[in-house]
Amino acid sequence: MNHENENDRLVELIVKFKQADDQAKLMEARAKKYKQKIRQIMDSRGERTLRLPHWILRLSLIKRSMMPKAQVPTEIWDQYAVQTQHETLFIRPAPRKNK
Repeated sequence: MNHENENDRLVELIVKFKQADDQAKLMEARAKKYKQKIRQIMDSRGERTLRLPHWILRLSLIKRSMMPKAQVPTEIWDQYAVQTQHETLFIRPAPRKNK
């Protein structure tokens, strides 16, 4: 496969990725609204757990504590720090060339 065909395929994949990403953002926003409505019902009932015939809902608060690396001695940081890693693909439009 030559670079021109490969670039065409890459552009096609980027367009599909952007469309899927946009749809995912819309679905995430919709899910957030449903979650808020469920939370309102749970709050109005004064319940943190609801049992329905096919569902069990439980409202939990999850906390995460962090410390700036600069404020922790190196030997303690090296011994106790938990590192997490994830891969991210950044896509943005290329700047237009001035003609």
